Amino acid sequence: MKFNKLILFLITLFVTIVVIYFVLNNSSEKNIGESIENRVENIKAHNPSTGNLKTVKNIDKTEKTVNPYLQLKEDSEKWADVQKTCGYNDSDLRNKLDKNNNIELSKSQVMATNSLIDQCNEWFDYLNSLSSEQLKLLKDNIKDIFELTKYFFNDFKPYSAKILDEAKEYINKGGDASGVTQSVLAHLMEEDLNFDKVIAINLGTQDLDYIINNSYNISMLYSCEVEPNECSADSMMMSSWCIEDARLCGQSYTDYYARTITPNHFADLINIVRIIKELVNQGYFDPTKNL
Repeated sequence: MKFNKLILFLITLFVTIVVIYFVLNNSSEKNIGESIENRVENIKAHNPSTGNLKTVKNIDKTEKTVNPYLQLKEDSEKWADVQKTCGYNDSDLRNKLDKNNNIELSKSQVMATNSLIDQCNEWFDYLNSLSSEQLKLLKDNIKDIFELTKYFFNDFKPYSAKILDEAKEYINKGGDASGVTQSVLAHLMEEDLNFDKVIAINLGTQDLDYIINNSYNISMLYSCEVEPNECSADSMMMSSWCIEDARLCGQSYTDYYARTITPNHFADLINIVRIIKELVNQGYFDPTKNL
């Protein structure tokens, strides 16, 4: 009788262990393939005060009709910057966010993540509105924009009057907050000594190297001056930076950069940005004018 009870106990124990094993195994497999929604819940569990993160929209793969919005945005160099941050589909953004899967996010970082997801979802909505032909055109344009940025930003290229003239023609339009504008303006400050001399005279200095050595940072600040919203604390660029480093949350690019150099140095760079903006507005690079 006791032997039968022992056998029954062992069978029951064995069944219990098997059930527990399969439950845990299924749970593990589920976690491996978990969606961003579940990943977010795990983040909240570690840091419940941060609130809810938003979700990334899935790309609709069905064929779309022609959308005239493509033509309205056809000349926007910021396309490339958006694609660089969000990718072409939801999985690209998920992979980027998954890098922070094991990091305890601050409340500011969660807000930045939500802001980035909102902006990328708008981009995905736009992609969803395109036909396959339009999407191909978009990708070709973005590829060209990246090539154009490298074309002006290549430090190893010898001096070229042709490239310099093309840079002048581009910046004569005023520029925007894209990487193209930054590379074009940096190229002009590095290669056009006459331009540097005009800046130096207006700044009250004879040190052209000072201007040339700060060309990249000046070009970034100029882009932010032209389009402040693209460099604000909740912009795509600064939201991405905040997610990577909580110390950068709540800062515009200009605020951030001001904290990395001395006040006098920063004041000089802002003055140079003002001088360049005035020169562009006056038509300094306009070949029909003789300034």
